[in-house]
Amino acid sequence: DGGVGAIYVIFGSRVPFSSNLDYTSLNQNQGFVIKDASGILANASVGGGGDLNGDGLSDIVVTAGGNVFTVFGSNFSNTITTM
Repeated sequence: DGGVGAIYVIFGSRVPFSSNLDYTSLNQNQGFVIKDASGILANASVGGGGDLNGDGLSDIVVTAGGNVFTVFGSNFSNTITTM
């Protein structure tokens, strides 16, 4: 798609995924993609942030290039296309 890179977030499950999970075409039950068109996420670190905003959903913290980004948990099926 011409982008520089991406972070693939795979949701945990009590039922194992098939051995041929295609991370490039995740559905809303499997995970989501954070696409990086700018290259800022090169050498990024991703970690669970707990529930940072108190909404009862787990959040994700991404650090890259001296920046910290928070992805707030939600029930959604979209991708984040620009950072």
